[in-house]
Amino acid sequence: MYAVVIPEEYSKVVARELRSTERRIQAITGLTVVAVAYQLEKGTEKYFELLVQLCNAWEIDVQDLMLKCRKKEVVARRQVAILALLRNFPDIKLQTVATMLAMKDHSTVIYNRDKAIELAEVGDSLLNEILYPVRNIVFKNTTATTTL
Repeated sequence: MYAVVIPEEYSKVVARELRSTERRIQAITGLTVVAVAYQLEKGTEKYFELLVQLCNAWEIDVQDLMLKCRKKEVVARRQVAILALLRNFPDIKLQTVATMLAMKDHSTVIYNRDKAIELAEVGDSLLNEILYPVRNIVFKNTTATTTL
């Protein structure tokens, strides 16, 4: 997946073209295609860059974090991404995190943050397995790397 910052004046045109392309691909192949396009607030590019770093370490697409999926691996990665954003950017708005990860609202971010902390405290093996390759990214602006 490629991340491209599109000037604001073109964002509506790009979104319309993506929807049109999704429909054409679905009509031809019968496959369901999901293209994610949203406008980043000014100054949020650094947040998106952190998500790209995490996804590169996990060898997944950024779009995979935004899927409405309840698979444990996907949920755990999303929770770690939330932790990374909140720990590295203490001034980030919860609604911005929700928008970036295609979540309903800020309360979903709070729930996922709290759940990740709870799972880390009890030593959940899946969360630790997902956290291990990205621990330097998640904890890069903090001195303690063992506690959340």
